Amino acid sequence: MESASEIDYGAADVWERLAETDRRSPAEAVRQAGWNRCEPEWRWQHRLPDFDVWAVTKGTGHARLGDIEVTVRAGTLLMLRPGDVIDATHDPSDPLQVGNVHYHYRDEPPPDLLPPRIMQLTEPALIADRLRVIIAAAHRRDGSGLPQASAELRAMIMEIHVQAARSVNALLPPLDPRIRIAINTVHNRLAERPTLAEMATAARLAPDTFSRLFRSETGRTFREYCVAARVERARELLTESGLNIAEVARALGYTDYRLFARQFAQLNGGRPPSRWRGSVRTEPVAPTSGSVPQDHGSRRRG
Repeated sequence: MESASEIDYGAADVWERLAETDRRSPAEAVRQAGWNRCEPEWRWQHRLPDFDVWAVTKGTGHARLGDIEVTVRAGTLLMLRPGDVIDATHDPSDPLQVGNVHYHYRDEPPPDLLPPRIMQLTEPALIADRLRVIIAAAHRRDGSGLPQASAELRAMIMEIHVQAARSVNALLPPLDPRIRIAINTVHNRLAERPTLAEMATAARLAPDTFSRLFRSETGRTFREYCVAARVERARELLTESGLNIAEVARALGYTDYRLFARQFAQLNGGRPPSRWRGSVRTEPVAPTSGSVPQDHGSRRRG
């Protein structure tokens, strides 16, 4: 099932516009939220008075939204809007389980910035996890319930946008989970320097297979990524901490200061740590080619 979306996710400014819309017209959850395991004779015929997230986690069925016919199954998401007419049924032998959250906007965004009405999620577990938090928070009766539900709702809507963009190839797919675990380990153990062999064993892959997969996913060899991650952290420490340069090198596991200085310079336009620290005190720091990519959508294939 393709996404039914009015958004041009390939537009250069689409993410800036979505972020600005979230800031100016935030979505706000209401207490009408919950999980439903549909009864055998269930049928939903309704005209929506508000916005509604309707996410299928189990079962199979059929829905008609206006003129659109939809076969629903686990991972199907409907982002219903005020005035939408929904007519849905299910297979009694495979009943639907659905999470739903009703919400509104302070000021309704333009249609070309609303989430897709219909999509098959690429990572349904991420949305289900968000829904659990939203529903639990919406049911709390203390003052923190709805603010937390609303904050989680906005984060979920942005995740829906990301998955919709990936479904139309406007963003690269998420990293292979084995490579994401390896990357997290590298950043959490910069000074310990985990080896390719250790990461391959953790991923249950042969070292050569892991090496090829890592480069395919990140655009770098494992060694190149580790060096870039240490240098990126070195830049942060040189900018934000009171450590001297030798202390920064030791904190990142370098026993050879010359190696540290050489690798740092290679990824910072030829500037060694001392020159780089002096420059950041007098001018803004521009991103460098050595920066460790944080956004999966911008990573290279190679």
